[in-house]
Amino acid sequence: MTESERHPELLDAFASACPGRNRAWSRVWLAVGLLWLAGDWAARFGMFRWQDVWMPPRVIAGSPARPAAGVRTLPAQTGAGLTQMLPFPGIAARYEEFHPETVQPRDS
Repeated sequence: MTESERHPELLDAFASACPGRNRAWSRVWLAVGLLWLAGDWAARFGMFRWQDVWMPPRVIAGSPARPAAGVRTLPAQTGAGLTQMLPFPGIAARYEEFHPETVQPRDS
């Protein structure tokens, strides 16, 4: 006879729950975790553009509008970064600033 059988009042709610209920909650938390992970990676590639560091954009050798090697040009924009992530334009408008066109050097 185990200790928990002799003292059922010492069991917590998780240990005393039926196995089906524990399995269901485990699946719910697993699904929430997977959705969180998928959203995180979608933001990394969609908003923060990590792939630009791994694979620089291809440039055709004979094109006239060819950017200089090791340089990235950011267009002029209002609001950037975190203000673009806010879902409500009224809230984001308070924090938006104008950013002129910027030329950024790139590391090799």
